[in-house]
Amino acid sequence: MITESLKKDLQQVRLNGLCAKHIHRELLTLPWWGKLFVDITTFLVPIIFFAPKMIWNQPEYQKILSTSDIIVTVTLLALSAASKTLKWEDLLTSHRSLISKNIRMSNQALELLMDDNATDEAAKWFLRLAKEPDLEEQTLFEGVKDKMKQKAYRESLKEYAPSNADAKCQVCGMSVWKYEPGNCSACGGKNH
Repeated sequence: MITESLKKDLQQVRLNGLCAKHIHRELLTLPWWGKLFVDITTFLVPIIFFAPKMIWNQPEYQKILSTSDIIVTVTLLALSAASKTLKWEDLLTSHRSLISKNIRMSNQALELLMDDNATDEAAKWFLRLAKEPDLEEQTLFEGVKDKMKQKAYRESLKEYAPSNADAKCQVCGMSVWKYEPGNCSACGGKNH
């Protein structure tokens, strides 16, 4: 049986994993849409411009088509360069990998909490593993705004105890299901 102090640590690891998962999902949005836009543009634009070149082979259209070819080529190169410079593919891979890691850690913490035969040694071993710093995650979380962290915390509390209609912020005591903007440092809600 795991001691109460270790159970609290396991619960915190679980909540931290859920919070990190939500932050990664939020941070994944911009690179995902950016990469999708570049991919669609890269495939669609040449097709759209290829058809008119084949159909309109009269000399009066050639100058317009040549100019549009140059503009399209430069635009596609710029989009591709932006995608590579902003490292959208790498960001997508990193965020997805860390989402998976955080879900796994959160689930392992829950398994230890639910296992009546779990020992303190198993919990201590897991906590040591969970507390090892992840430099990649720390780098990706640099510059994350408090509002995003607070939203992730609220969403995590909802997920932490989905059947508990009375899930409350650990700092201000506000129900995360009845969120009202305020000044709580943890959830961003009104202090009650």
